[in-house]
Amino acid sequence: MFVAAEKFVVSIPHKAKPQNVRPHCMDNFKIISTISQDTFIEKWSTSEKYNFENELYDKDTWDRINSFSLKKLDIFLIEINPSEVFNCMFIPHHAADHHYFKTRSGGQSIQNFINDYSFNEIQENYQNICSKRIQSQIDNFKKQKESGHLFTEGFFMYCTHEVELAVGQSVQEGRPLFSGSFHQFAAYGLFIKEYGPIPLRLYLCNNAA
Repeated sequence: MFVAAEKFVVSIPHKAKPQNVRPHCMDNFKIISTISQDTFIEKWSTSEKYNFENELYDKDTWDRINSFSLKKLDIFLIEINPSEVFNCMFIPHHAADHHYFKTRSGGQSIQNFINDYSFNEIQENYQNICSKRIQSQIDNFKKQKESGHLFTEGFFMYCTHEVELAVGQSVQEGRPLFSGSFHQFAAYGLFIKEYGPIPLRLYLCNNAA
């Protein structure tokens, strides 16, 4: 579902910028609107119900949804440009034996991930469940771009500056963004590599100040 931009500025509480480290992703996205925590949880739950109906049930994700519902969170709809965030947005560790697309322990940047893999490897390994999930996300992004949208959205995607709100990742230098999942972010990276840049809209979720 696409959300129209609202013309106001929101200040996001955050720690002072560390010195002598690379620029962090706080500098590199546009805030579209504030989102209520109830809306965020509802949209996440709806996404997981769809996954369950398509035999992609993930108990760990439902446990995270329940955990997030008990926290106090600041949530925003944001827009990112790949050229500005791919080096400082991290996707989680993903390396089970049945996975074709793998990332390092502690996670790695989207840029490093798309340097390691090519778009063609999705089709070459299409019987792999991991490849099927990534292809499904790419089809979604491609349809939106071909329809003339100025940005694209996943089914449900969030990122965070708080590593404890991410999954399968460890603290990185500076203040990067951590993705809340693997497949959609991996798909977005490979989609951009093949079809060229288009901004992405997703949620930013941090602990409330």
